[in-house]
Order: sequence, then structure tokens, then C-alpha cells
Amino acid sequence: MALSLFYVVTAHEYDDDKPVPIVEQRLMGYALKALHDYPIIDDDTKIGAVDILHHELRGNDNALQIIYRPVAPEESATFWNGDDQRLIRFSAFYEVRVVLMKPEPVKHIPGYVLSVGNYILPTGVMHLASSHSVVRFTPPGGDPIVLPASPARVALDLLGPPGPELPNDHLALHGSRLGGGRLVLRSPLFDTPNNQIVVDPALNDDWDIHVTSTRITARVRDGVNEPSGTTPIFPGIYGISVQVSSEIALPGGLSKTVTSRSNELAFAVTPFVTDNDPVEGVGDPVPVEVAAGTDLLNPALAGQIEVYVDGFAYEQDVSGDPKTFQITDNHHVTIHPHFGSGATGNHPFRLIVRGAEAPPYWIEVA
Repeated sequence: MALSLFYVVTAHEYDDDKPVPIVEQRLMGYALKALHDYPIIDDDTKIGAVDILHHELRGNDNALQIIYRPVAPEESATFWNGDDQRLIRFSAFYEVRVVLMKPEPVKHIPGYVLSVGNYILPTGVMHLASSHSVVRFTPPGGDPIVLPASPARVALDLLGPPGPELPNDHLALHGSRLGGGRLVLRSPLFDTPNNQIVVDPALNDDWDIHVTSTRITARVRDGVNEPSGTTPIFPGIYGISVQVSSEIALPGGLSKTVTSRSNELAFAVTPFVTDNDPVEGVGDPVPVEVAAGTDLLNPALAGQIEVYVDGFAYEQDVSGDPKTFQITDNHHVTIHPHFGSGATGNHPFRLIVRGAEAPPYWIEVA
């Protein structure tokens, strides 16, 4: 949030409870000259060896613009209360902008939406209408639950449940005129033109891609094979579209490849929590296992992993204090819970990687 602040600058000097105007005039002159000479204050602003911007404000893209605001004498009198009516203070008026206020750190988070409506659809062109998957979880003391999710929330669980159940990594796209199309993924993590890669079925048979005119299904894996190598797929939010290439005959026996692409949808690739060790004392480490496919130690995920337990935000820290966690290996998050084995019940555990949240999971204390 950006703020504009308004200030009244004045000087006070007294001798035996009587103002000393000449000293006040000099002090005001120093202040006015300094604000005139430094109309913008940022991280690099110094007077001598002294940093002007407070250390807690530096490094946050703060650039404070100081603007002098002329005020008529009769208007300035309204700024002073009755105690000062014997003398209207010699004053200057300034506006300071823009001060950036950061939001408070997130301590609790709400649930997530599994379905979003899409009401405007073009016709007559290749078009993606919706993406679908399943969110699979087992509530404490209950049977497994499988909920449909649209937009899709595909879990990186390379093993998944045995057939004929729909796997956790199953992605379905519904639309029109999709025949012969190839999937195109977009992510800021892709070091490619337009941050896009094309999933070639011939190089990625493990994606199990099936295409019809109205539906495309695939199993999202932890990487896309390309002629130049393999691009990893991490949890996060991705854009997906469909690309169709056609050969057009030209005069003289030549041909030209024309590529068309559908609209783009957003979908989430999420981690999948499989198990956890028993809870002992408060703060004792509890490893939580994440399904194969999520490389938690990859540098691309540094600082992008969030953990919440009972709605409380846990901090990634090596101290081992309660309400902290560490990434101990590629598939384990070790938490130091704020409760112990005596806190019987079910404690919601939420893992979010690059904005994509794992399906619901509970740490159960018998």
C-alpha cells in the first residue's frame, strides 16, 4: 500500500519562555535548504557518511519525494490551536510521497477454491474451455476422498493409486477443435523463448497424452524431454495451451508450416504429502514425507516453500524451535511442532510450493 504523508515544519527557540525569532529563522533556513537540496531520498542518499533513510526502510524500493506546498498566511493560521494564537508560527508545508507499506507476514490462511466458473466462450476457433483433475486425500479416521477440481490441481505423485482409479497426476483439458494439438506449458522457470515449452508426445511417452477434437488427457510428470535435454517440472502455477501446426502447399512445390495456438488456461501442479513420523515432545522433529516427483532441495524452490500447521505459519529456520521447519532431503520436510504427543487430535498440515498447495493432510496424534 502506498501512502502520501503531509508535514508542517516549524522551529522553536525560547529564552525565559519568550520566542527568539532570529534563531528560529536560522533553523528554518537550514531545514528549508536541506529539503530543497535533497528533494528525493532513497537508499543511496547520504549527507557526509550518514545514511538519511532509516535502515529498516532501505532495500525496499523506497524513494521518498519531498514536495513543497505553498500555503497562504491566512490558511496557515488554521493549523495552530488557541495556545499559539498570540503568535502564528513561522512554518513550511510539505508533502512526502510515496511511502510503501508492506503487508504483515501471513500467520493464518483460509482454505482454497476447487472450482471457478468460466462463462464467456469463443466459437469457431481452437479453444480450451476448462481444465480438470482430482484432489485426493484421506480425512482422519475416514475413507479416501476424491474430489473433482477445475481449474486443475495436478499432484506430482509419480506412483499414484492403483488402477482403475484416476491417478493424482491426471490432467484433462476440455475444449473444441483440439484435434492434432500438442500441449504447450508456460512458466517463468523455463529459460526458453516466451518461457514456453512444447510437450512432444514422441519424446514424452510417460506423459500418456491422448488427443481428440474436444478433449486432451495427460499425466503430468516431473520433467519434459526435449531434443536439447530435460526441463524439470516443479510445483507451481503454469499456463497451458494447445498448439497445432499445419503444412500449406505453395506454388512451385514449396510448403509452409503455419502454427496456431489456443487460448491459455492456468492450472496448478502441487506437491503431494504421503506420510509423517509420530509426534513426540513439543518441538521434537517430525519428518513429513512428500511423494516422489518434487525435488524440494532444488535451488529453484529456495525460499518458495511454505508450511502451515493448525493455521500457524511455520518459519524455515535451522534453530529447531517450535513453529519452524527445515528441508532435510529431496522428499522430506521436517517440522518442529508447537504441540506434543499429549495434544491428541488432528492437526491440519499445509504445504505450499511456489503458490501451489498440496491436497489436504492431517498430522494425527493418537
